[in-house]
Amino acid sequence: LKELYPHVIGIIDDNPGLLDALADINYKGIVYIYGASWSEKFRPPTDRPWPFPVIVSQTWNEILDHVRENSPVSE
Repeated sequence: LKELYPHVIGIIDDNPGLLDALADINYKGIVYIYGASWSEKFRPPTDRPWPFPVIVSQTWNEILDHVRENSPVSE
């Protein structure tokens, strides 16, 4: 993903463990986590904030709505 940015500007996944892995490579895109709600487990370590925005949603459709509303790509 790091090499694909800015051509690929985000990733959608259901694994919150991905957040730390992407922080380790200094990923700059958007990370969407679905199937969860925001909680303490999604907060970055205080000594190293995540270098990317994180959007957490309960459902796949909520993610799709957010992508459609915030896409930098014009239709």
